[in-house]
Amino acid sequence: MPAVHYDGKIMEVTTTVLSSKPFRITVWLLLLFTTIWVASQVSFIFSPVVIAFNVLFIPSVVALILYYLISPVVKRLETTRLPRPAAILLVFTGIGVAGSFLVMTVGVAAYWQFMDLLDRFPGYLMQLQQAAARVEWPLLWEQFSLEERFAFEDVVEWLTDWVLETMPDVGRGLYSAVNVITSAAFSVILLPIILYYLLKEREVIGSAFLNLLPDHYQPVVAQTLRDIDRGLAAFIQGQIFVSVCVGTMMYIGLLIIGLENALVLSLIGLITNFVPYLGPILGAIPAVIVGFVSSPVLGLQVLLVVVVVQQVESFLITPQVMGRKLAAHPLAIIFALILVSSLLGIIGLFIAMPLFVTLKIIGGHLIKSYKKAAALTPKTTDHADPPG
Repeated sequence: MPAVHYDGKIMEVTTTVLSSKPFRITVWLLLLFTTIWVASQVSFIFSPVVIAFNVLFIPSVVALILYYLISPVVKRLETTRLPRPAAILLVFTGIGVAGSFLVMTVGVAAYWQFMDLLDRFPGYLMQLQQAAARVEWPLLWEQFSLEERFAFEDVVEWLTDWVLETMPDVGRGLYSAVNVITSAAFSVILLPIILYYLLKEREVIGSAFLNLLPDHYQPVVAQTLRDIDRGLAAFIQGQIFVSVCVGTMMYIGLLIIGLENALVLSLIGLITNFVPYLGPILGAIPAVIVGFVSSPVLGLQVLLVVVVVQQVESFLITPQVMGRKLAAHPLAIIFALILVSSLLGIIGLFIAMPLFVTLKIIGGHLIKSYKKAAALTPKTTDHADPPG
């Protein structure tokens, strides 16, 4: 009897360990890592999948962004009893006309200003180097110059030489980029096709996805998808509006102070403004450099324009348009930017925030579901075995 009781205790402990949550999590992690390792050993099998992903990724992301911009207009046209396909084609026609007009006016002017800026950039760097050499740096800086083995002039000279040596590579890179864009014409063709079916079959796509899930999961997943749809729509529409406002204000300000190449410098600020926290700083650097190289007074004026624009954007435009849609700590956002950009490169900087918004909503629903399930789970009270 003692041996039987001892074996029963062993079986009970084993069953408890095997059914415990830490053990199950460990097993799932081991299975996940094993699957990843096996996949890395036979990566050639997944080459077609990788190629298809590379072809479809960018047009799908752009189509999704355009979907959230165009969808409200299509829905508004549908309220006039216009069939959805006709409403989509009408919107596409309007986008084509407006896009052609912008390319022929703003696009052409921005292109020539960009080429002019590229031609002037080596000269700007040389002027910065000469200006740094003329400056008599304070004694405090000389004390930190590591016994004259390190000086600010050396830093500027090294940076200038590096940029000048890199310029030919940049030119070759631009030429290669043109070839890549030309060879990616298939992806460009895919963009309107994907966008059309996203707009036309939006309910069908959602229903088809929900039908793949068990019935008891469908209400929760459906609510999560609706929240993601609303969150992404609000964020993308708001961020584009804010960036356009920043670019417009910056262009007007640079025109007022008479800075050369104001259009392309403002477009740089507009594009980089899509990257939270880091983007406005990165977008302002080219304009500030051009201003200070032209003259110290103009440089201070450019800096004043940038500061005013950023303050108006931070305290007036963004709070009114975006509200607290991110509602996350700046360190979490910066961490997301670094992580996604390290995985996807420059493209990752621009899709990090939509991805962050999506994961934040999913995580919120998972936590709510877990708390709800924990509240509904009856608590069991362990009773001591009666004395034998």
